[in-house]
Amino acid sequence: MDSAVAFVADEGSQSCGTSGSGNNAALPVVRTEYRPEIDGLRAVAVIPVLLTHAGFTAVSGGFLGVDVFFVISGYLITTILLREFSKTGHVSIMSFYERRARRILPTLFVVTAVTFVLAWMIMLPKEFRDFGQSVVASGVFLSNVFFASESDYFASVSAFKPFLHTWSLSVEEQFYLVFPVLLLTMAKFSPGNLKWVLAALALTSFSVGLHGSKTAPTEAFFLPAGRAWELLAGALLVFIRPAAPADHVRRLMADLFSLAGLVAILLAYMLLEETTPNPGAATLLPVVGTCAIILFAMPGTMVHRFLTMKALIGIGLISYSAYLWHQPLFVMSRFYFIEISVVGWCVLIGITLLLAWASWAFVEAPFRSSVRIGRRTILIGGGAGLAAMVAAGLTVHLADGFPGRLDEQRRLAAIGQQSISPYRDSCGNTLPQDFESFCVFGDNDKSLVAFVGDSHGKEIFWRTTKQMEGRDYAVQGFLWNGCLPFAAYDEPRACDMFLEAAKAHILASENISTVVFFVNWQAHLGCGKFCDENNWFGGGAERARGMEKIIQTEIEAYLEAGKEVVLSGQIPGMRSNIPHKLNAQALRGLPNDPVGIAEAEHGAQAAPSNRMLSTLERKLGVSIFRPSQTLCSDGFCKATDGVMPLYFDHGHLNGFGADKLVGPLLQAIDLSTSI
Repeated sequence: MDSAVAFVADEGSQSCGTSGSGNNAALPVVRTEYRPEIDGLRAVAVIPVLLTHAGFTAVSGGFLGVDVFFVISGYLITTILLREFSKTGHVSIMSFYERRARRILPTLFVVTAVTFVLAWMIMLPKEFRDFGQSVVASGVFLSNVFFASESDYFASVSAFKPFLHTWSLSVEEQFYLVFPVLLLTMAKFSPGNLKWVLAALALTSFSVGLHGSKTAPTEAFFLPAGRAWELLAGALLVFIRPAAPADHVRRLMADLFSLAGLVAILLAYMLLEETTPNPGAATLLPVVGTCAIILFAMPGTMVHRFLTMKALIGIGLISYSAYLWHQPLFVMSRFYFIEISVVGWCVLIGITLLLAWASWAFVEAPFRSSVRIGRRTILIGGGAGLAAMVAAGLTVHLADGFPGRLDEQRRLAAIGQQSISPYRDSCGNTLPQDFESFCVFGDNDKSLVAFVGDSHGKEIFWRTTKQMEGRDYAVQGFLWNGCLPFAAYDEPRACDMFLEAAKAHILASENISTVVFFVNWQAHLGCGKFCDENNWFGGGAERARGMEKIIQTEIEAYLEAGKEVVLSGQIPGMRSNIPHKLNAQALRGLPNDPVGIAEAEHGAQAAPSNRMLSTLERKLGVSIFRPSQTLCSDGFCKATDGVMPLYFDHGHLNGFGADKLVGPLLQAIDLSTSI
């Protein structure tokens, strides 16, 4: 699902014991001493998050800091609730949410206000509108639901979402709407069963997350059903606090267990990556590691000495602010600079920590004091602030990102960005009841040309539908985002049922005479030295050869059914998002130099697919349509026509770019249909 990660907003670092008396004998007795190592542990969680989002590959799994934070939060919140219950026999839910508001809302409001100003100045309307929507979702603590419905957390577009990281705050608040009531009800009426109920719920949630990471990974990542077990794991630690090491053997065991926990967390950061199912079995590494540290990193152990270093405690204290600031700051910097050097990222991390310190000193700390700022002020102010977030976000959404604020050059970049097919979802991405009239444009009684492929064919299909007048054929679309339109090589895909049904329909249809394939080949077959490390599907050369055999076999089936086949070559892929690049050039006052890549670079990227297409042309006699012959000339593949972008991102042509290809493509189709 790159890469924004989560942060958990929790309370002060407290500890607990394991014995009780009276009616609450089954509950742990909670003590109140400060545990500085937990603040150090927060630093161990937040630093890798910053490094991962800055693109430092040595900590490819730094996003798993979310799991560390979730465990810490579950432990501390349970400690606080049971401490109050043990003292008074009840817990004030109002006081609980007051503490949450003091901890979370003031800094969130400041970050939101600053980000709004930067977004107004820097963002194109589409992203500004999307940002407004995310602010609305954050204001009602449903941003996890919003992002789950919108995109994969690790998709490249996620690097341009300033509030993606607020999903974790929403997970927490949804969890804490239910958890305090459950905890206190069980503590009052069935304290002996409390830990078993929590354990059962944790196992259930873990199972949901494990299953969801395979069947619905985006939903499993964002939604609380698959995340609650991590907070519950922390809650359960309250019941199993080990005795302090009284002799050498016990101290050695505490040293070993806490050190193993730290190693597990660090290994997760270094060895796991964004393709690792999360939540899943691998998530146990940071979760169990965090549990081990909370349980065993006692004074005198090596891990305790490490985590209580002043630098780590200091970063831990400002970790909530650091997490809130880093994503908006990183996103706005990407918009403004496009390409950022290693030194630049180090500077941005330093600015993040500086902003975090200022927020902690002048916002967080003052608002935590109930003496300086009373409950009424916090609750009324918090409610008003959240309402203001919703109102501001809705205004930006309804104004469609305020396009009128742009100058002419940025306006053209915005127009190009939004020139996308209105049929992106309706002509694929879902399985229709039948294909007879599915996505047909033109006279249905005429011969049909089927467009089959992934998202790289959608804008070209859209613009082709505008050119049907006077043609002796109609067109029909069978296009599914991100899906190679041939049988799966090694594992089931969400698009398999669609592709099997579409293929059966095309082969059986007497009306369909020609099949045109538009595919982002380099995402499936690789693109040589330029992107092997970032190949969406992995597997290397062996997998590519296996896929080539499948492709050849399926094309032979179309030919045997009497269909003419046209295979499109690779559309040149650019190094960066083209509308973003043009926007950045305008913001920084840079000249409007031509944007694109060298034709030699495109040739190297497309080498694996070009070899395959040439082989199929030679062996099977299929027609090959080469977009590069139109988009590339004089050694350069252009991404703009003057100052108008031809792409709506880095790899997909927009409507204007597709218009460049429609004429040559129709000539190729006319030739194939006349055979």
